[in-house]
Amino acid sequence: MTADASLLAEARAALESTTLPERYWAIGELKDDRLCLLRDGGRWVAGYFERGNFDPEFTEDDTGSAITRFIGLVQGVVGSTERSAAATEEWLRAHGQERP
Repeated sequence: MTADASLLAEARAALESTTLPERYWAIGELKDDRLCLLRDGGRWVAGYFERGNFDPEFTEDDTGSAITRFIGLVQGVVGSTERSAAATEEWLRAHGQERP
């Protein structure tokens, strides 16, 4: 196993140990509509991939820092999505509708 493969496996294990749904994140690859954590030239790069475009959020040299920051980034997106869904559900209920 190469050094990068080992680091990517470490990052994947860290994310899998959380309760964060994998539909929000990807490790070592670009997956559409997800936050992705990649190795690039010996550095970590995290960002969002959508419709063929990757928008970097941060770069890190240290693996532990990159994983911690990435988990925080994913937690923020998950939390925002859940709050938005709850607000939509409340609005629908208040207006007697089942769906928008």
